[in-house]
Amino acid sequence: MKRMIYIMAIATVVLNLMACQSSSQQDTNDPVLEEVKKISITTAETKTDQDIAIELYNEFLAGNTKAGGWDIDEMTIPTGEPDKRYATSYAYFDSNGDEIPELHVNAARYYYVFTIRDNKIVEWKNLSPYPHFYALNNGAFISRRFGAGPKEDTYNYIILDYLGNEIYSLSFSKYDQNQNGTYDDSDEYLFDGVNVTKEQWEALTERFLYIDEAGIEQIKNEIEWIVLFEGTN
Repeated sequence: MKRMIYIMAIATVVLNLMACQSSSQQDTNDPVLEEVKKISITTAETKTDQDIAIELYNEFLAGNTKAGGWDIDEMTIPTGEPDKRYATSYAYFDSNGDEIPELHVNAARYYYVFTIRDNKIVEWKNLSPYPHFYALNNGAFISRRFGAGPKEDTYNYIILDYLGNEIYSLSFSKYDQNQNGTYDDSDEYLFDGVNVTKEQWEALTERFLYIDEAGIEQIKNEIEWIVLFEGTN
């Protein structure tokens, strides 16, 4: 009797294993499951370094992770009150030449550029708080420092290397020497440390600057920004 019970127990185990194997085989051959598996594998294989970087940046912008020790709220909330934020914009743009975009965050008082190292967001360059910096479409930056009494504008065009170190700099400025509140032929104009005329200065800086419809001097070829917060008082 014991021998019979033993044989029946073994038979039951074998039958259960065969049933599981059959069920597994049916699942494997299910066309819907197969298609889902193919899509998952394809998606994983085609995700680029750029995609991964954007995903990490989006996590930071959403407040789910930190970047270079910063929390997005620390950069955008001036008083610690959640309903009061700086006007904040961001941009994805490759500034270090590795073909992976950096994250530029400009939050009124702060302008930080973040990059990816070992799948972590780290600080690439701190461009805050003054003078104000503009990122250009060619990867360079321009800073602008201005004064009101007497009127003065100083620009510095810089190029940074992969690590964010300055490798090239070009300055140009103009100064209301006669203090009449406008830039005219009697004022001082410098380009790369050399005195030039007003006409020469405007010709030399034409590739960097332009005058908008309101008559205000603006920076040419700035990268495209996306509004994160409109800003509240």
